[in-house]
Amino acid sequence: MTSRATTSKRAVSPRVARLLRARVSDGSLLCFDLDGPLLDVSERYWRVHVSAAGLDVAASHGRARYLALKRRGATDEEICRRLRIQVAASEYSARRRALLEQAEYLAFDRVWKWTGRVLTILHQAYRIAIVTKRQNAQTYRVQLLATGLRRLVDAEACEADVEGHAGDKGALIRRAERLREGSSARRRHGARHPDCSQHGTDRDRSELRPARPTPVVASPSGRVIG
Repeated sequence: MTSRATTSKRAVSPRVARLLRARVSDGSLLCFDLDGPLLDVSERYWRVHVSAAGLDVAASHGRARYLALKRRGATDEEICRRLRIQVAASEYSARRRALLEQAEYLAFDRVWKWTGRVLTILHQAYRIAIVTKRQNAQTYRVQLLATGLRRLVDAEACEADVEGHAGDKGALIRRAERLREGSSARRRHGARHPDCSQHGTDRDRSELRPARPTPVVASPSGRVIG
């Protein structure tokens, strides 16, 4: 089962607040990618790889080597060649894409131990959004609720929300900003906070790197500024 984010009641210290304000201009939106910065997805990627390659996970070896290749940015073709996968690279890629966002594999994701604390502290001073290239809006938003991440941010958007803008992180940021502004307006008028059902219907290497989350900083117009 996917782990949940733990929050922190610790306030932002004056020194940290000064550092944050020096980095982020007034009215900016802090945008975090989901897979990698906020979630440890290494086990999901390994399980999907094993299934796509037609292997038995219980008898499979080479997890560390596979993850090292993914973190280095190796293509599916290179992975199949180096790991001697007995499946055509095109077939392997198609299987992998079909499985990557299925709920049974998303259940292997884990929230990094620092995720909740970092988001909670930043949220005391700034507006926060999650933007991701996930293409299955349903499983993505179910996971946000299950992990507790949705309540820690003001807005979120996935690639399924911006049809015709595949791979355009700027479009995702603009979408998140519009959703945040709409949510703020509804709260001012006493409306219920929207849940996932009301939203409508670098990558591999960064998603597998266990580094502390680094926000993308965007202006209200959606332009990345840092």
